[in-house]
Amino acid sequence: MTLRRALAVSLTLLATSAVLATGCASDTAPGSPPVAYDTTVLGLGTVIQVGDSPAELCLGGVAESYPPQCSGPELVDWDWASIEGYESANDVTWGAYAVWGRWDGTRLLVTDIALLALYDPLPIVDPLVDPANRGTTPDVELTSVQDTIHTDAPVEILAS
Repeated sequence: MTLRRALAVSLTLLATSAVLATGCASDTAPGSPPVAYDTTVLGLGTVIQVGDSPAELCLGGVAESYPPQCSGPELVDWDWASIEGYESANDVTWGAYAVWGRWDGTRLLVTDIALLALYDPLPIVDPLVDPANRGTTPDVELTSVQDTIHTDAPVEILAS
């Protein structure tokens, strides 16, 4: 791969990422009904319920206190009695799960659940690490392209 081609591919990926990121922004007005999606999504992590409040799928960090503390979107139709693997203390119930459901823009309508310890996604073979796919561009040139992207990109590059 030539330096010019590597830069073109890198900048195309960067531009595509920026377009996808801006597409995640909501253009609905506050107070308008949430947008319903016809796609099933998967969330992995801690589910927590405090007292009679709705169960939530924790996003971000989970405080490792006892009981733990965290927050996230509401899980609709969550039923602790129909699953295993949870713990309760001080009016808090929690566990680690793979949760499938339909996202309405603010809440997740639960359609399926698996204990996170039992969730084993199919391995994805990355063609980029397969030695049979190795290109002929010298490592020095690839490092130069990487350095150029880090210094000249219009956004902060976290990894490459």
